[in-house]
Amino acid sequence: MQSAADLARSVLPTGMVAGQWTRRRPISWVSLAAILISLFSLLPLAFIIWIAVQTGWE
Repeated sequence: MQSAADLARSVLPTGMVAGQWTRRRPISWVSLAAILISLFSLLPLAFIIWIAVQTGWE
């Protein structure tokens, strides 16, 4: 059987323990690079949509 503290932790939102918010860690450089690369990979799709709108596709 789980203790009361374990049960309370499982119900509370992430980052909240015993009514106190814990500090969030800053984003790592790997996560930042992954976000930038994923946004960069969307550029061809944006280009295709932009050209389709410019050529009269509605």
